Amino acid sequence: MATLASMRVDHLAVSKDHPDLRRTDLDSQHLLRSWFDRRFLLLRQISWDTPAGVLEEIVAYEAVHAINDWDDLRRRRRPRDRRCFAYFRPTMPDEPLIFVEVTLTKSVPNSIQHVLSDDRELNDAAETSVAVFYSV
Repeated sequence: MATLASMRVDHLAVSKDHPDLRRTDLDSQHLLRSWFDRRFLLLRQISWDTPAGVLEEIVAYEAVHAINDWDDLRRRRRPRDRRCFAYFRPTMPDEPLIFVEVTLTKSVPNSIQHVLSDDRELNDAAETSVAVFYSV
């Protein structure tokens, strides 16, 4: 799967100058859409029991609200009102495709700064009524 995705990247770079490769491009689009169909994705909760390689992927690829290092990741993952999930392909069980970070709150927060703040009130899951998806 990873090889096919890499081939697609290479193909896109070359196909701009070679319109005769358009049919091949359409075929690869069709195959990748089929193979990456959301019905085939596995959703797993990310915890400190998750393999270190997957945790490193979160640190490296979090683009919405950057995670600077392991300490920053721990600060975001440890509180009892935080959750993190990732989608995986069954054929690539250690290569997360999408991360979803969630915080559980009693009400809709006024700002993302409040969600990310170290000074915010921590909530027990049983006391919350809102799940805020703050990073995908």
